[in-house]
Amino acid sequence: IPKNMLNKIIRNVDIVATICCFSYLLCCAQSRKNAEVITISMVFFTMMYGFLNHIHLPFLNPQNMKLKPHVDAEWQSRIVGSVHAILLTIGSVFCFLEWPYYPENDAWTVNNENVYYYPELFASIFAGYLQYDFLWLVWNKKENFDLGAMIHHVLYISITHYVLWGRYFARPFAWLSFGELSTPFLHLRWFLAVSDNKNCSWYSVASKLFAFTFLLTRVVCYGLGLLDIWMAKEVWEKLPSGVHGVIAGVHLGYVLNLFWATKVISALMKSLTKKNKSS
Repeated sequence: IPKNMLNKIIRNVDIVATICCFSYLLCCAQSRKNAEVITISMVFFTMMYGFLNHIHLPFLNPQNMKLKPHVDAEWQSRIVGSVHAILLTIGSVFCFLEWPYYPENDAWTVNNENVYYYPELFASIFAGYLQYDFLWLVWNKKENFDLGAMIHHVLYISITHYVLWGRYFARPFAWLSFGELSTPFLHLRWFLAVSDNKNCSWYSVASKLFAFTFLLTRVVCYGLGLLDIWMAKEVWEKLPSGVHGVIAGVHLGYVLNLFWATKVISALMKSLTKKNKSS
């Protein structure tokens, strides 16, 4: 084992072990099927990241670019994140298609043990990915410390496990997961930026696609989703108080999206202005 890898294992073993044990305890509270999917998802994304670190394809592992180790690690992580985002975006389509078939109030709280809806499957995949990514953040905290991402992951891991445990909010997961549509374009933009390709046409295309999909999914669709939640107030206000905390968290997520949207719009306007001046 390389010395730097051995030092990192020693430095993080207590925290990583604690997180793994806590993840195991969270899964114990879930149904067997959800626990299996969460575990498989976490292992799958972890193994994918490990695989990307041991292959030598130019795009997947760009060692020829001579990136700094922490940038190279983030490169592999963003590839994994893109795969997860594509899976969830596809999953959101299945979740939307299921909307007309929810009986009675199953869209908000599922009481029938004999049914298993798509939001449960893809929310379990989402939880497993978040647990992998939180481990990645801890593992690379010295080189890529991101407190905001850690807090985000802890919050959403907690919310996701809670709604899976109570089988709440199947309907809103469709538009929440649809927000991942913008993620691959964000990562593509980052790949081009760190590889000194900001001046190429692909960077401009990726930036515009990211801005469009972000505003469409995380501002417009998310906003309509919040209206849908409030139209069903008579259903969810009778649910346990923890659900009200989930709703508060979803609203805070929208506030954060609006904050990011101002930056996205500002960057887009600067890009368009710069293009007009150059032409």
